[in-house]
Amino acid sequence: TQDETSELEKALRKMLQAAWYKYRGAGSGKVSTFTLLHGGQILLLSGFKPAGLRRGRVDLVLYNEGQNMSKAGYVQLRAAIADYGGLVLIAANPPSAPIGRWIEEHQEGIVEKKIDGIQFEFNPEDNPWIELDALHSMAAEVDEVTYDRDVLGLFRPIGDMVFHAWQDRASRRAVPKEFIDITAEVTHDVLGRPFPFVVGMDFQQTPHMAAAILKFFRDPLDDTKDVLTWVVGEVIAANANEDELVNAIECADRWTPSGYIEGAGYIADECGVVMDASGWFQDGEHTRGRTSDLALKARGWRWLFKPQKDSDKNPDIIERVKSGNSRLKTKDGRRHMFVTPECAVVARSLKYWENRNGVPYRRSEFAHVCDAVTYPIYRFFGRPKIKQAPATYSRIKPFTRGDQMRRL
Repeated sequence: TQDETSELEKALRKMLQAAWYKYRGAGSGKVSTFTLLHGGQILLLSGFKPAGLRRGRVDLVLYNEGQNMSKAGYVQLRAAIADYGGLVLIAANPPSAPIGRWIEEHQEGIVEKKIDGIQFEFNPEDNPWIELDALHSMAAEVDEVTYDRDVLGLFRPIGDMVFHAWQDRASRRAVPKEFIDITAEVTHDVLGRPFPFVVGMDFQQTPHMAAAILKFFRDPLDDTKDVLTWVVGEVIAANANEDELVNAIECADRWTPSGYIEGAGYIADECGVVMDASGWFQDGEHTRGRTSDLALKARGWRWLFKPQKDSDKNPDIIERVKSGNSRLKTKDGRRHMFVTPECAVVARSLKYWENRNGVPYRRSEFAHVCDAVTYPIYRFFGRPKIKQAPATYSRIKPFTRGDQMRRL
């Protein structure tokens, strides 16, 4: 837009000595141009029409305010640097409108090493040229999501998300090497037997069978002794059955304190499985007479547990979501659940599972992965509603006028 062009023009004039360039303003089909003494040019182009950004050779691009620009414009400029191996810089704040969703995806792709690039995150609280008090005072004026996105520069998903407590920078991190593994201790207390791993499972042939590998840790420097949960593994088996899910788990990359071991997998007897309660009366294909629990036991996976200790039903989905959000972040700001950087599908699912009409959207591509995570979370940390005994009534003799007179 013209406003953004004006901002950049002022910045260039401030940085460049006047004797270094000749300037031609925009108008009549021309663009704002700084022509340097050696013949090089700096063009200030509008991204309103993405196709107009491709103008032959480009050596260096600044795609400014990328969250307000289309991905189509970036693609045009990215291709243009190929002649001499130039560089594209994207300067962006976390997006708040759908046009900028590609910025989130691009940043995630770089973190996961799927996109050839480098990302830098800047914390405005580290900026020595601003008044921090003025920044912090905004917390009383805007909601938490807006404050995180527009003030602190944190990536928060666009729209109404199920796991609103998820935050990339805080929730996606490796397990610190000094943390103490207490998985065996916690599983013994809750499941009655120690296991080095907990596996959450959800069964649905289409679109996929899903499993999440969890462990529990304690921070040795934290006096509260809080239990910290980490998702350290993920298995997604598309259009599969229970056998194929087990095959994938047993061949998955295995988490260890010193790193992942490729293809080492997880062994049945070392895993406590907290799974979809429907697996005791049907399988993932919903075939009559076949059940997921028997399919798993046939493969040696015998330590199977339901999400609720005293119920054959799955917990209410809203209650499961509450448990997940409270683990991601409590009211006092403490975080107790994390996902390792390697678990990209789980991280994306927790981040993008959306609400529709005020409830989690069951047909979302992220729903079943989130189910696999929250079944064990609810079993270990959920707070089931207290079941009250039904009221009983005994036959009572009616109170008569004579009784009243005798009392008097």
